[in-house]
Amino acid sequence: MFYSNCFLEAVKHKLKDWNHVKITYIPPQYNECFCPHFLWSDGEYDYDFGVERYLKWYERFWFKGEIRKRKLGWNKKWKAYRIAKKNSGAEYKDYFN
Repeated sequence: MFYSNCFLEAVKHKLKDWNHVKITYIPPQYNECFCPHFLWSDGEYDYDFGVERYLKWYERFWFKGEIRKRKLGWNKKWKAYRIAKKNSGAEYKDYFN
């Protein structure tokens, strides 16, 4: 449910501003929980749909996530980091300082 919301939010923003919004796809094998992840950018900021903290077991039943706004270029770095982590065990600090 959570990751389908991620896809829906990315598509919703793409439909609102077709020419400027770019969607980035992270395949399941590179994501933290083996689900696909979608990020989007409007040319000024990068966005994704998720959660910044670890959810307690009971929160997983009703928490739907939140749209997170990041600096431009974050989505590209995140995708590169996830691929490098899977392939060579890269560290977060190597990509985000």
